[in-house]
Amino acid sequence: MLFRSVSFPESSPSLARKNPSPAQHMILTAGKDGLIGLWSVNKTYNRLYLEKRIVILPRNLPEEIDHKTQLIVSMKEIGVTALAPCRQDPTTFAVGTFGCYLFQCDVSSQDELDPSLELDVILPSRMVAELVNGNPRYLRQGRGYVNGLDYSPFHQNLVLASTIHGHVELINTLKVTSVQFQH
Repeated sequence: MLFRSVSFPESSPSLARKNPSPAQHMILTAGKDGLIGLWSVNKTYNRLYLEKRIVILPRNLPEEIDHKTQLIVSMKEIGVTALAPCRQDPTTFAVGTFGCYLFQCDVSSQDELDPSLELDVILPSRMVAELVNGNPRYLRQGRGYVNGLDYSPFHQNLVLASTIHGHVELINTLKVTSVQFQH
């Protein structure tokens, strides 16, 4: 399970809809089941409220990914291996997954999931009802298992991705280009 704390400026619209007394900080969680959760912290009772749940699915991969890979991950969610919120825009975050895929998601999305996805085959029905479309945007396939992600403190469209094989890439999310370094 991955955890990241996200701070929202006081002036930003609140994503905490279920929490009667939300704090400024929220928590992003993700796991090998492909589910990403956004939790609000209650200032009064020290309690967490699950505000949104997003899932990364094989359907989020572009069509040019080879069919052998698509078969391996078909009908299953894609597990999350790395997670990083953007410092300048806390509603945006980068996700690394099994299969070395990199995505960018948006927790402020109000879009509902496509009902034709038939997610109740892979997830309990109570979870499917809570899911929202985080608009996962495929960035690229990395050069190995992504185990670290971080947004630039200076530019909101630059993401640094590291792999367990020693590769480091600086990715521009606007043009989906990267500069690669290897240790």
